[in-house]
Amino acid sequence: MPETRTDRDAQNKVWELIKDISITTMVTLDAEGRMRGRPMQAQQKSFDTTLWFFTTRGTAVTQEIEADSRVLLAYAAPSSQNYVSLFGRAKVFQDVAKQKELWSESLRVWFPGGAEDPAIALIAVEVEGAEYWDAPSSTLLHAYGYVKAVTTGEPPKGGENAKVAFT
Repeated sequence: MPETRTDRDAQNKVWELIKDISITTMVTLDAEGRMRGRPMQAQQKSFDTTLWFFTTRGTAVTQEIEADSRVLLAYAAPSSQNYVSLFGRAKVFQDVAKQKELWSESLRVWFPGGAEDPAIALIAVEVEGAEYWDAPSSTLLHAYGYVKAVTTGEPPKGGENAKVAFT
């Protein structure tokens, strides 16, 4: 099991791995304690410890977060063999100034009223920790791994796997 890192380099690595992945799966707990996931897109160009999402007020995701703030965000980039899970606490609120700051015109598809649409709710996920798997993605490396597994019975050494604490 990987050790948990707390250094800024590890935290920056998490951002480098997720910043170009456009969609994450946000997992919440429903009223019966079952996990529910749905696709969401973070709206920011940098990351301190908070990830921001737009949603519609009064939806299942907002109700679930208001009942239990624990969330998991799962990012995957299979083409580069990068995978990241983040966990933390989410909060739902409205803040027109923050909505304007985070707004991109592509959001108008979901919110035709623009950044000031009264149907908008923001979800702020305060990230507490993460785990990432950063594996080499070259075909040659995978071919080597296959040959090593067949000839030695041992899997190849994968890429980097680390746990990262943010709080």
